[in-house]
Amino acid sequence: MKTSLIKLAFLLLALFILGDLKAQSPFYSQFQFTPYFTNPAQVGQNNFDEVLVHYRNTTLGSGFGLRTTMAGYAHPIYDSKAKRQVGSVSGAVSDFRSGVAGALTNTRGLIGANYNLPIAPNHQIGFGMQALYSSVRIDWSKMTSDSQWVGGIFDPSADLGENMDMNSNNQFNLNLGMNWMWFDRFGRVKGMLGVSLYDAVNATTFTDTGEKNPQQNYIINGEFRAAKFDNLAIRPLGRAVINNNANSYEAGVKLAFEPDMINQPTVALGSWYRFDQAIVLALQVYFENLALGISYDIPSNSKVGGKMGANNAIEFGVTYRFGHLRAQKALGSPSSYMNSNLLKEVPPTTVPMRRIDRTEEPPPSIIETTSEERMPADLRDELEKIKLQFALGKFDLTDDSEQKLRRVAEILRQYPETKILVLGHTCTIGDEDINKFVGTERALAARDRLMEYGVPRQNIRIKGMSYTQPIATNDTEEGRAKNRRAQFIIIDQ
Repeated sequence: MKTSLIKLAFLLLALFILGDLKAQSPFYSQFQFTPYFTNPAQVGQNNFDEVLVHYRNTTLGSGFGLRTTMAGYAHPIYDSKAKRQVGSVSGAVSDFRSGVAGALTNTRGLIGANYNLPIAPNHQIGFGMQALYSSVRIDWSKMTSDSQWVGGIFDPSADLGENMDMNSNNQFNLNLGMNWMWFDRFGRVKGMLGVSLYDAVNATTFTDTGEKNPQQNYIINGEFRAAKFDNLAIRPLGRAVINNNANSYEAGVKLAFEPDMINQPTVALGSWYRFDQAIVLALQVYFENLALGISYDIPSNSKVGGKMGANNAIEFGVTYRFGHLRAQKALGSPSSYMNSNLLKEVPPTTVPMRRIDRTEEPPPSIIETTSEERMPADLRDELEKIKLQFALGKFDLTDDSEQKLRRVAEILRQYPETKILVLGHTCTIGDEDINKFVGTERALAARDRLMEYGVPRQNIRIKGMSYTQPIATNDTEEGRAKNRRAQFIIIDQ
């Protein structure tokens, strides 16, 4: 005969978890994959419209489990004058079910916004806020008790015989977050550190006696690229969830394949330890417009429950990005380099200067002059014949290119009214989007070095030409090497 003892025990556990849930947004092991419930400032940190779907299922035995499904959408906002992404608006819904047959449900809806503030080249601080509405319900029709057994026959319509007076609870809340991110020259996230406060104004948990107890929930999370060997990056990561009810700490590392050719997939394999609860194993794959993640929690503690059920949990996450760039290489955007089909021309004011690490100083022969004469034809011809050569898929300056750039700077310093256009070219190996990106980066590398040699930034414009203007055949390696170049055109003097 079925009894209510086990199910009521699990119901009490569900109420305990409910209290924990109301002081904390739904818990995910892949916290980098679920910014909506980790840090509002981390939502929408790229130049694409973004849709995220995530699912987590935890099995605790005896028919009891925890299941969370969420879907979110973020839309970027741009400053047309600054030519950069300034933030995003977003919305998400989640459905949390626990207990036997999902008797306890917590449905959440939120809307949010964030603002990104550049603080240095390739560095930004983001501020985020979410307004949240949650509705918690208990479906007593999915519960049974001894009172429903009459004469050895089960009657589901009979009264449970239990004094259960809480059927639903609705609540409004506010989530706040701040996040610091910095990027490499490919636009990938090199590191991040975030602090957030969830359920800031109306958090509630339940004590052992059933009394309500106000709570707030603090989350600190971070990740950075500690080292990179060729295409292999080592990324330590961690998270701390702090509240008065129970704290949770985790730390680990991801090994990521991050190729220099940014349109190639990035693959990350990670493992981190949630102290006294579980070991998390995760695989994440990032394409240009799609990201996939899967993880599994291996229990490290025999206790049932833990922090939102750390035992035997599996997660799936899918992020799809669509739309096109609305700004040219927005500062501090992980995806601003991922779709380079609009990077046709980048005005000097839209891309921060990135200095190339070199130890030598500009040669003494480069001195400032105040001549305002027009550049003679022979110097003009000399300058426009100079070409910088590059290795396949690279935009690093060679020693030969450094010498040529010193000469270009020397000429331009003598005629400060002269303005030039730097064109970056490629060979035909690779698709057009990648070559446009590489061509633009080659022009940027030349521009940055000329600026270090004293040429005013406003006198230099750049343009990535891809492989559209070859000067030699692309059928031989010798010809392709000649086509991988940057050159200079005088546009005003």
